[in-house]
Amino acid sequence: MDIIKKINIVFIGTADFGLPTLNKFVLNQDSEYDFNLKLIITQPDRPKGRNLGFKYSLIKETALLKNIPLLQPENINEDDIVESIKKCEPDIIVTIAYGGYIGKTLRTICPLGAINLHPSLLPLHRGADPVRSTLLAKDEYCGNTIYFLTSKIDSGPIIKQKSYKISDLEVKKNFTYIEYFLSKQGAEDMVEVIKQLEQKNVHYSELKKLFPQQDHSKATLSKKLEKNSAYADFNLSADEFINNVRSYSYRPGYVCKFRGKRLEIYEAEIIRKKNNEKYPEVTEIIKNVGFVISLKDADVLIKEVQYEGKKMMSSWDFNKGMRLQIGETFESI
Repeated sequence: MDIIKKINIVFIGTADFGLPTLNKFVLNQDSEYDFNLKLIITQPDRPKGRNLGFKYSLIKETALLKNIPLLQPENINEDDIVESIKKCEPDIIVTIAYGGYIGKTLRTICPLGAINLHPSLLPLHRGADPVRSTLLAKDEYCGNTIYFLTSKIDSGPIIKQKSYKISDLEVKKNFTYIEYFLSKQGAEDMVEVIKQLEQKNVHYSELKKLFPQQDHSKATLSKKLEKNSAYADFNLSADEFINNVRSYSYRPGYVCKFRGKRLEIYEAEIIRKKNNEKYPEVTEIIKNVGFVISLKDADVLIKEVQYEGKKMMSSWDFNKGMRLQIGETFESI
């Protein structure tokens, strides 16, 4: 009978991006390793939405549902939190989209170190919004990087990196679908990385030296999404406009106004390149498909939208409800 190797894990994360990896540990179905999830740490509950009510993250909900010990410290580096982690005797700390700084003590207490999954091809797009930054930069490839945590953000030695050509992905080429794709792929990679590190059979102090450093001269920094960055700019070229639509879909949507109310554009495509004197206005209604608007250098088919107070819908359904008129105009916020 094969011996199952136990690895004690402390998982640190907040955003949904880390959920597929967390589920790998919760399900614990590997034939060679016992991924023994000892503790989950996530950010404190924050008020969300217009009513500022508290809503648990899916990370917290998983901990509560599966009766896994949970901590939500304001400062993860406080002595009592560090001691709680030490009592778990973790072999490795796994962090994904936590939203807080991990200090030196926590980065170095585990035999296998502390590692992070980041959805970009580091050193490109370090920081808070890497997938969106990848799209806004019109990169040909997206990807994941798993690396050792260091004192500087997203700067540690690379353990594993995997790239994917965006045009070849069998998902919608927008922010939400690509982020979800990378979260699923990253979970598979994380399991393999933990096995790889354990099989090296050396302590973190030496283990980290076995992996390449990043080329910091090539580093770029992604910026956190600002409220006005997703406001539609109808003076852009059609190519830039379409790229922005996919970069902000479905969160928060590429936002404009129509008939005085908020309209979020989720999907669009160029149907013909042409110069237009009047833009942006409705130029065509295509039955069972959607409506076309003019931009300065192209006609663009709007395919999916959400109107203020309504659910997400196809642009054809939007047209049926609103009875769009040729020549009606759209406004920037």
